[in-house]
Amino acid sequence: LPSWELRLQVEMQEYRYAGQKVRGLNPIAIGSKIAVCKEEGLRPEIAFIGHITLPYVGKEEFRPEFIAPDFRFSASHTLAENLALGYNLGLEWDGTSALSTGIYTLVLGADIFSDVGMFVELFGEFPELGSSSHNIHSGFTWSPFSDLQFDTSLALGLNEAAPDYIAGAGISFRFSH
Repeated sequence: LPSWELRLQVEMQEYRYAGQKVRGLNPIAIGSKIAVCKEEGLRPEIAFIGHITLPYVGKEEFRPEFIAPDFRFSASHTLAENLALGYNLGLEWDGTSALSTGIYTLVLGADIFSDVGMFVELFGEFPELGSSSHNIHSGFTWSPFSDLQFDTSLALGLNEAAPDYIAGAGISFRFSH
């Protein structure tokens, strides 16, 4: 477990909500992941993850008006050699108001091969104003090198406030300290 990493997120996204379909580049997010503790016995591995999303790049419909921060505490348990359970709790801001949104994830991930993984995830949000949304998400990851990952995923909305679907593909670079 590296004690600290620099993160750069670049993603393509398509979603449909209320009959409208939008596809394009998400804004670029820069952040870091800081290790809090390693997994030991029943105690999970815990990390703090924070990002700022920049309003300068990406499809206009996806861009925040201002810099948008988010943070979460991430925990994971090893269930078997190639199977892990992860969960996150945090807050994010949308870059257009001072109101925050609570976020959660619960994910089961499996290594199919040494460089290919798959996941199934339940995720959602609880905004200060408006209705909560809940989604189910699944996808694949490919890591040809330890500090490079490609991913593809599809999420389906589970309630009226959630998008009908979100399809995504991304690339992650890790700059370890």
